[in-house]
Amino acid sequence: MAANSTDQQHSGLAYWSAYGQSGMPSKARVVPTDLAKVQSFTQPASSPWRVPLQSSQLVSLLNGFASRAMEDRWFVYADGPSADGHAALHFFRSWTGIKVAEVTISVPAPPSGPTTLESTAWITGITWETSGSTSELPRDNQWAKETVIEVCRWVLDVHLENAASGNVETSE
Repeated sequence: MAANSTDQQHSGLAYWSAYGQSGMPSKARVVPTDLAKVQSFTQPASSPWRVPLQSSQLVSLLNGFASRAMEDRWFVYADGPSADGHAALHFFRSWTGIKVAEVTISVPAPPSGPTTLESTAWITGITWETSGSTSELPRDNQWAKETVIEVCRWVLDVHLENAASGNVETSE
């Protein structure tokens, strides 16, 4: 039992080291200058990723997250959406400013005006940094998706349902 407890403690510590304390979604839009130093990708890789988003989730995603304490491990901000409905959500480590991932989002503009709860936005792709410490390897497509899913859940309180497979489509 003691060994099991130690394994659980180790797992909990590893999780906390990766994701920090649970965040509270920002009520105001986070901008890149909210973090003193942000670094671009050095060895990026990209792939398509199709995940539906409800408009209620968009506010939290587009507002992002600025760390407030040492226990916060992430800095997240969004560019856009542009006039043609494209946005990018950027994920950085808060202490180092290293860019870990970026997801592209397509936000449709309904013909009758602003986005409604019936409108569905989509995550359309993911880019991630492939270089990193050996403790985080391999940095592949699956690692990137799992990281983004967990940061969205833990830090932004956005649950990306069925997003791990990335093959989520609407039924028509």
